[in-house]
Amino acid sequence: MNSILRHLCAVFIASSMLFSTTTAFAKQGHELLQDVVSPDTKVEIEEGQDKVYNAVKNGELRPFSELYAVVESQLKGRVIKVELEKNRSGWEYELKLVEGEQVFEAKYDGGTLELLELEGRDLINLIKRPVTP
Repeated sequence: MNSILRHLCAVFIASSMLFSTTTAFAKQGHELLQDVVSPDTKVEIEEGQDKVYNAVKNGELRPFSELYAVVESQLKGRVIKVELEKNRSGWEYELKLVEGEQVFEAKYDGGTLELLELEGRDLINLIKRPVTP
């Protein structure tokens, strides 16, 4: 009886260690992606931790710091929501921005950070123009 109890305890401890290691690894996926955090921005990531982790590590998906830098250079407004999903063509960020009293949507390719689509009224007010000397 004692040997069975010791064996069960050993199995339980080993499985607990495996679970905590797996959980720690999985947690890293979204944390790796969200290398900067904006407290005013709601974040929705539809894909699992492991997929996100692997995509960032393999260079298929760019992290938030790079996304925010591109958005900052191209668009006015404040990012209030970021959604990430993977579709047939690859990873895609969908953002909601507020400029003045208007809400805009922008879609970016998650791998290249190319601006794919802008939606909203008076888009001319959202787009930054290069400063010419």
